[in-house]
Amino acid sequence: MGVRTDTILLTETIFQDIRILTVNKILFAFSLKVSLVKAFMTSNLT
Repeated sequence: MGVRTDTILLTETIFQDIRILTVNKILFAFSLKVSLVKAFMTSNLT
């Protein structure tokens, strides 16, 4: 009984970590894209 709840808690923690990592990756990629677009726009204006 105790072992089972520990395993469930462990898997939930791992899944939460994966979710957080994925969100961070998406946000990082998005901000990278935004800065690239900004750099592209400014270089085109000059």
